[in-house]
Amino acid sequence: EHEHDNYNQADSDGDKNIHHHRQRNIVYDGPTSKMYTIAMNAWSNIQEKSNDSSLSVNNDNISNNHNVIAAQHIVDILNFMWEEYHKSTEITTSLEKRNSTKKTPQHFIKPDVMHYTIALHAIAKTRSKKEYHKALSLLDDIEHKSGVHSLLKGELHGNYDDDNDKRQNLGDVDPNLVPDRTCYNSILYILSQYNNAINDINIKDEIRYYSAKEVLYMMNSIIRKMDLLSKVLKDDQSHCCWSPNTASYNLLLRAVYNSRNHLDDPVRESETIMREILERGHSFIKNDGNVINITNMEEMEESHVIPNIKSYNALIQSYGTISHIDYDNDSNKIIKDLPGNVKKVEEIIQSLLMGKDMLGYPTLSHIKPDIVTINSYLNILAKSNYENAGKRAQNVFDQLTDYSIASIFDDKLKSLQLQADVITYNSVINAWSQSGNADNAVSMLRRLLLASKKSDSLIPSYISFSTTLHSLAKNNATPDCGLKAEEILLEMYDKTHHDSLRPSESCHVGVVKAWINDAKNNNDGTKYLDAEAALLRMRDEGFQPNTQLYNDVLSVASEYCIEHQNIKLKIANQARNLLSLMVEDAKKHRRKQQLHPDVYSFNNVIKANIGFQGAAKRDGFFAAIDIFNSLSQSDLCNANDQTFIQMFKVLQTSIMEQEVEEHTVLCEELFRNCCEAGLLTNAVLRIIENILPKSSIKRLEACRTNKESTDDRLTVYNLPSDWSRNRRKGQNQKRNRKRYTKR
Repeated sequence: EHEHDNYNQADSDGDKNIHHHRQRNIVYDGPTSKMYTIAMNAWSNIQEKSNDSSLSVNNDNISNNHNVIAAQHIVDILNFMWEEYHKSTEITTSLEKRNSTKKTPQHFIKPDVMHYTIALHAIAKTRSKKEYHKALSLLDDIEHKSGVHSLLKGELHGNYDDDNDKRQNLGDVDPNLVPDRTCYNSILYILSQYNNAINDINIKDEIRYYSAKEVLYMMNSIIRKMDLLSKVLKDDQSHCCWSPNTASYNLLLRAVYNSRNHLDDPVRESETIMREILERGHSFIKNDGNVINITNMEEMEESHVIPNIKSYNALIQSYGTISHIDYDNDSNKIIKDLPGNVKKVEEIIQSLLMGKDMLGYPTLSHIKPDIVTINSYLNILAKSNYENAGKRAQNVFDQLTDYSIASIFDDKLKSLQLQADVITYNSVINAWSQSGNADNAVSMLRRLLLASKKSDSLIPSYISFSTTLHSLAKNNATPDCGLKAEEILLEMYDKTHHDSLRPSESCHVGVVKAWINDAKNNNDGTKYLDAEAALLRMRDEGFQPNTQLYNDVLSVASEYCIEHQNIKLKIANQARNLLSLMVEDAKKHRRKQQLHPDVYSFNNVIKANIGFQGAAKRDGFFAAIDIFNSLSQSDLCNANDQTFIQMFKVLQTSIMEQEVEEHTVLCEELFRNCCEAGLLTNAVLRIIENILPKSSIKRLEACRTNKESTDDRLTVYNLPSDWSRNRRKGQNQKRNRKRYTKR
């Protein structure tokens, strides 16, 4: 700043001061290029620390916010460098004009491609679509300022009149600013993550959102640009650092996988890219007479396009994708396609193991499957509904851990001596879960917990527990699945196996559903108490169950009969308390409809009061009346036809000899409410025929609309239609209406 002020003073005071400063031989001692680089890297290190799981910052939003701020500071430094450079250029030009006999040296540092690359790396860590658009602007900026844009434009459109024009354009290129392979690959990485980034673009930003197809088009254009830049500059440079390499194409494959839900046929896209990789790799080996040497493979992949195992893994992973068109319009095709893709993946792995041709090109002998390859295969196998998928996955896993066991890949896989990781265990757990065998999924989790005692690299993840819990929740053939799920949840707090893992919402939901499943398996309504306890524990842990989960628990109380009346009464009371809890939550969260009790919540609790014996009849009867009144007065939902059916069943099962007249009055009043609501059904008519006296039935008979009908039974079709106007339309309604009309 001091020297900058001197220059300004020299500019204003005239030649005398200029001469004085030059006699003192003053040179600029401000920030150097290396200092700017260090400042940028300092902000980049802050990004890495904000992503470090060992720090106290565990919230993804907070971490991402730190990344965005750091990236913005790095871009600000880059812009500041340009501002200072332009300012220094103006000062230098002014000084040269005042003293034309001697040129003044340029003192301020000009940004180079390394500074842009650091900025692009920082933006890549933000996972923000808005920031990713800034990265594309930076690329456009460096291409224009370096002269690359004009150079490539002339090459593409043939705007050169002769070689002199081409040389002139080449002379205008700033070699320190020309985007190199690292710079372009940074942009390719950003684009490959575009569809997985946080969509923080809003209307005020005036930024257009790119579709998956547009992203792939831009990535292909960048790769073609790299090829053209390599062709144009190779003659004038001693080495080539612009052509695409293996990583460039692997990022293109990764982009297809990340955009799989937005592409019509991601598998075909991946195969097309892989064929180009194979073609370029074999062309490099064949035409240049190069010999593949494993010791310098990384160096060759850095400067050329040669397929590696990451390329094959990306292709394999694409076989586990399903396009959105298949998923939305033809759900059966999902089940048909994936088993076929499993066979394709097995053929690829066999080709890698045996050195066979694939996609029309021979497989390079040095490329062998790694653990990512096996994990990708196991993941596809789990999703495919393939016959015996769990057994096949277990067989491959056992061969990794026990070299005496044979699998579909024979002895070649054994020779690689691959070590199973947590993802391998999780994939096998998922395969057993999808196959409907929860016991084997639990067994695999036990093996993982045991292995975690011996190796710090085999720490179970949330996915390990969550997948196992949900397999217990959905498998109806597993005995004591509720108890097993409870034990697994306790394992998550057990520090003897791993660091304490706080169970996620998904884990708690799995335990609740496992208890529900256990109740259904054993036809035991007492399991309701365990399911409710698991639900309340979930609330205590800070997770809010939704309406569907509440209803699933309440259905246990409503569907199962228990001979022991005290237990049944306790369950009915607990269900009623749970409904009250739902109503209280609804008042606190008015805007969250998914937390409000619906009519099925009330119907389940009413149904839980059916079937009491002895003195408990009276308690169940009045409890059902209170619940019905609460529903009638509630603004959360309205009664439906099932509400009245369950209420009439409560009346039917709770009639006591000394209270027949009281029940008759209540039954008639409830019937009037049912008709006024337009929810009369044949099921209600069948019940009231058994509980109302003959005098009441005769009064109802007088209301027939079709008195000439030969049908002796009362139905909704021969009573006023207004009484059943809002009833739920059954699938046999049209057929029944024709039958009654014919009669």
